[in-house]
Amino acid sequence: MAGAERWACLLCSHGEHIQQHPHLNDLVCERHQRWTGPGTTAETQTTVTAAEVTAHRLFQRLRRTRRLDLHLFFEVLSALESDLDQPTASVFRHAVAIVDWVQRAETVHRLFDPAVAYATTFTWMREAITNIVARPTPSAARAVWLHL
Repeated sequence: MAGAERWACLLCSHGEHIQQHPHLNDLVCERHQRWTGPGTTAETQTTVTAAEVTAHRLFQRLRRTRRLDLHLFFEVLSALESDLDQPTASVFRHAVAIVDWVQRAETVHRLFDPAVAYATTFTWMREAITNIVARPTPSAARAVWLHL
């Protein structure tokens, strides 16, 4: 997914189909609130909500501060597409929220606490991810667990 072809926002380009080199900038055109990230072409760009714009800003902030684990992010994104049976644009905000949560100091301490059994930790993590997404996401929980 990270190497997928990319297209400029159709509204920014005044209707021109402009193919771009693969990149992680501007997965959302914040100016026009359109999804321009992986999984879309110029013809299939969709409108996003304020929640996706906010997630995009967090995604960019995590990238700028070098706190974004891209491998984990794309694993979670793919797993969420499968779990929720929705396109990338619809699960993007959940993937960003999960990756942000996993990398917080208090989460890391809880996940790697040697005094807690693995099964207990996995159950806690799975429930936390379910709360973030507001739906069970077994593939996403497994992707996070295997990444750890």
